[in-house]
Amino acid sequence: MQMKKFIPSILALAILASCSQSDQLRLEQLEKDYAALQDKAAAVVPASAEPSADEQSEYSFGFDQLRYGIDAGGSISIRYSLPEPSTVEVAAKEGWRASVTADSATEGTITVTAPDPASPCDIVATATAQDGSITAVTLPVMVRDPYSAATRPVMDALGYYLRTHNRSLENCRKLAAAGLTIVTVESEDADFEELMDMCRQAGLKVLLIAGGYVARAYSDPARYPELVSLVAKMKNHPELYGWHICDEPSINEAALLKGRKDMLEALDPDHPVYINYHPDASPSSLGVDTYKEYIDRFTDYLDQDLISFDIYPVLPGSIMPSWHMCLKTVAEAAKRHNVPFWTFAASCWIDRESLLREKPNAYNERMQIYTGLAYGSQCIQYFTIHQYGGTSYAPFMADGSWSQAYEEMKEANLEMQRRAFVFRGSNVTKVRQAGEMSTYSMALSPGDLPEEIEDIHSNGSVTASFVENNGNEYIAIVNNYWNVDQDVAVDANDWYYEIDKDGNFIEHGPGVSYLKVEKGGMTVLKYR
Repeated sequence: MQMKKFIPSILALAILASCSQSDQLRLEQLEKDYAALQDKAAAVVPASAEPSADEQSEYSFGFDQLRYGIDAGGSISIRYSLPEPSTVEVAAKEGWRASVTADSATEGTITVTAPDPASPCDIVATATAQDGSITAVTLPVMVRDPYSAATRPVMDALGYYLRTHNRSLENCRKLAAAGLTIVTVESEDADFEELMDMCRQAGLKVLLIAGGYVARAYSDPARYPELVSLVAKMKNHPELYGWHICDEPSINEAALLKGRKDMLEALDPDHPVYINYHPDASPSSLGVDTYKEYIDRFTDYLDQDLISFDIYPVLPGSIMPSWHMCLKTVAEAAKRHNVPFWTFAASCWIDRESLLREKPNAYNERMQIYTGLAYGSQCIQYFTIHQYGGTSYAPFMADGSWSQAYEEMKEANLEMQRRAFVFRGSNVTKVRQAGEMSTYSMALSPGDLPEEIEDIHSNGSVTASFVENNGNEYIAIVNNYWNVDQDVAVDANDWYYEIDKDGNFIEHGPGVSYLKVEKGGMTVLKYR
């Protein structure tokens, strides 16, 4: 029998995240149903086929509108109409629910419910007419917000140098209220265990600085029991995130650090060993001629669970020329080893650098945050949250007071957290720049853009990061200026969502839209 065909020429948009159900048998049956309907669709007409005018007029699956958006955990009702009596079947893959309510032999409603969080899914529907002919269609449903408030993830954000001499539960809670999730604590400070317990009560993890213990144990076997005792006492504490053993080493220390790292991992294999690397610096500091050689040799040799490096790039009126090169180099090393990497934002003002560095504020801090995220950073580290010798301005001052620097850090960090779901666990596929170029960066070209986006243009300078996260695809656009707003022109071929600084979803249709990106800020396009 000749089968009638119809598939609308609409892009089937993907959705996001993961979902599980306890009833495995039901899930297996759903998968079978979904696969069967996909097979039906393939048997009727190839997915790439375009229906002719005659085929559309002969038989078509009519819907009440062309585009459908859904939030995680939400439902939508899609009205359909058919030109002749037919039986409609519909299925979605694991985690999603799709059902049909027929009002008559030719009209009815398809109800689609997304899981929380949502998984990528195409909704497949088929209509079987009384003569046995089949019409198949893939419904163009796009997920808008992939998480509800109950499942929304946060980015790790670390505050450097929480010291014990001003310890209090109130202070720990104040840091957590600024969106921090981890702090460093010095294991050789008096009463550090009491401070760690306060961190636990405030919901903060602790990266425990233990470099002194590790160095003494490694160089003097008689001191080894001290390290064993420390690790045995702390490794089962719920607030322990990992062990900090070195800051900014030279490549000449690689063998030494590997020995210390291996020794500590043998005592506690369940927590990462943290080493923070230099930014681009002189060969005398790095121990090699180039920054790429420095990072590659260290990361290839040490085989760490995470990679961290610091750079404080904001100068009066400009940024350090090597900033993007450092980010690119570390990001590539992390991807090669399949481990996360961490970056920094300056939250204090160091006296000796007061003429070299711009004073921290919410604008230049968020530019550092967002640029790190654009390259794939999985933790933003703030140096430093506590004033110490050599700093004149920090969130928590030596006299126990909180300065304006705390409010600036809090503003920037909480803004980041409102869009953390885009970046937590993400895969950055490429980073480009539009407008004025930074040193070592690649220019955005038409070939970089997905078919939904025709062009992105800026008369200033922006960084464009292409981000994949559990089936959703985004373009994060970062303002490379911390002292001026920018308007970015986005020419779209299809609808998309803009995710603004407050986490709001703003729908844009085809054509040119002008998106405001504030000083040092970022906007995010969700197009699939």
